[in-house]
Amino acid sequence: MTCAYTPASLRLVAALALVPLACSGDDSGETTGATSTSSTSSTSTSTSSTTSDSTTTGETTSSGSESAGETTTTTTTGETTSEETTTTTTTTTGDVDPVIVDGFDHPESALYAGQEMYWYISNIGGDPSAKDGNGFISRLNADGSVDAMQWATGFNGPKGLGLAGGRLYVADIDTLHVVNTMDATISMSYAIDGAAFLNDVAIDMEGSVYVSDTGTNTIHVLKAGEQPAVYLQSDDLHGPNGLTFADGSLFVVSIGDMNGDGGVFEIVDGSPVQLGPLTGGLDGATARMNDLLITDFAGQLYRVPFMTGEPALVMDFAADYSFMSSADFGLARPLGLIAVPDLLGNKVGIFPL
Repeated sequence: MTCAYTPASLRLVAALALVPLACSGDDSGETTGATSTSSTSSTSTSTSSTTSDSTTTGETTSSGSESAGETTTTTTTGETTSEETTTTTTTTTGDVDPVIVDGFDHPESALYAGQEMYWYISNIGGDPSAKDGNGFISRLNADGSVDAMQWATGFNGPKGLGLAGGRLYVADIDTLHVVNTMDATISMSYAIDGAAFLNDVAIDMEGSVYVSDTGTNTIHVLKAGEQPAVYLQSDDLHGPNGLTFADGSLFVVSIGDMNGDGGVFEIVDGSPVQLGPLTGGLDGATARMNDLLITDFAGQLYRVPFMTGEPALVMDFAADYSFMSSADFGLARPLGLIAVPDLLGNKVGIFPL
């Protein structure tokens, strides 16, 4: 569909054309469930207050956030209070009503924390490459209502998210932050040498954290007790964006050069091998038992079976819900709900699959 862009949106699109955009949304680690979405329309105001002294929990296998010594430790503001007016609307389609929540600031990635029953949403807050301190993380309840619009602050251009052991990993331009979900403070920050546009995050069964760098065709890895290192660098990745694991294999979707030439890849013996013919400005990716779910930034959701690689359109957010974009989505598996950020439209939709 044709969309009318505001001047601010045009500037963001221009920035995206120069340095490809996207992020993560895999519900790895702690995702276990969600509640059904609301069927009423409401306007709500949320206020968040965070404190700074807490310890991380250890519900799942931890990742490399406790690496020692050389890492840079950062803390966010000890007490943050924010008031944001948000609007929640519903559209009836089938048994479960989709919920559309407004009031975000260029939301890029969504992730569902099953044990906590919260959605986490990264907000770029403007230029995706600018170190301006405008980025933040929102937290929504499982039904889409806003728990805290500015739940965690102190970021520049936060994008992909990953969760393990009470630690939320946030890809932020050239730094991987670790946020304590107990108090919303940044407990650790890892500067990644040579990174230009960190985008998505995925965590394997051993707790190693993988981060895509769209700007340099690189995937970095942070292993427990170590510093970040290059896992794979290849121009054949064509702007790596979304990351997800299936049966121990890493899958990558690429945004390309904004001309629709991104693709789907499995990393085999250290090299990207294309899976199927799907191309586009691909953004988020999540693996299920038999297939991948993939968003195209143009506003579509596809499924790509592992066996055939043949893509099938699942949802068209642009045509059906007037979305201007569809970035890195999150999946609440047991109830089959997804949260899809409309980065250019400053809203997030929660939809049944």
